[in-house]
Amino acid sequence: MDLPLYDLDTIADATGNFSMDNKLGEGGFGPVYKGKLRELKEIAVKRLSETSTQGLAEFKNEVTLIAKLQHRNLVRLLGCCIQAGERMLIYEYMPHGSLDSFLFGKGLELADASMGPSSLPVAEVMKCIKVGLLCVQDRPEYRPTMSSVVEMLGGDSALLPQPRQPGFIVAEDPSETNSSTSKQDSSTNHVSMTMLEGR
Repeated sequence: MDLPLYDLDTIADATGNFSMDNKLGEGGFGPVYKGKLRELKEIAVKRLSETSTQGLAEFKNEVTLIAKLQHRNLVRLLGCCIQAGERMLIYEYMPHGSLDSFLFGKGLELADASMGPSSLPVAEVMKCIKVGLLCVQDRPEYRPTMSSVVEMLGGDSALLPQPRQPGFIVAEDPSETNSSTSKQDSSTNHVSMTMLEGR
């Protein structure tokens, strides 16, 4: 790996020994903590859940893949920590929180301020945001079909199902069968990786 490996003691010091006061949230990966390195650089530490079945080789592959996904619109991975049974990802800290905090209940903050409150159809904006969130549900069977999307955009916003929390915030119970949409014609995400080898 080309990323820096951080020492467990350094990360524990930076997060106040993983203090609850520094806990930012919890996702499918595990808890996320805010920390400050000695260089006064603020970091976010994703600590792999103890119940995770991910092996060390899988974790290293994931770190390598994430490191290659550097982009100006993505939080930068600074390094990782693999020590004493702990596996952590160290990211740059983004002070304004995650996108979901703006989307759930604060949709109007996304609108262009120059539009002004009188020219902004509040119900229409909220309906579009809600439909968009329904289309990117973590599990494909929860996503609406295209015909349902067209109906939702043209219909009454009061009848729209509530979007579920994103999968990266709270891991869902795989045995859960309650679905907000029918299980027909849902889309799925696919990723394929190819390794080239010389002869």
